[in-house]
Amino acid sequence: MQLKLRHQIVQLLDLTTDTCTIVGKDVFTGQAYEIPQVSVSGLRRWDAGRGKFIQDALPELSVEQREFLLTGLTPENQLVEGDE
Repeated sequence: MQLKLRHQIVQLLDLTTDTCTIVGKDVFTGQAYEIPQVSVSGLRRWDAGRGKFIQDALPELSVEQREFLLTGLTPENQLVEGDE
């Protein structure tokens, strides 16, 4: 199963009753990135930015994991407050 995001299409693997693993690539480096144990119902509530706010729909994900879904950047390439 695939999920289309603004920046790329990611794969949903290991789809079980309500969890899956998301696999995508960093938009700058092409480095593979995996997010395990993602709520499928949460993904539906978020609807790739057309539904609920991602932090409300997927509270179990870290800030870095949610940022990857929003921007396609892996944690190594994300700017965090205080970076210059």
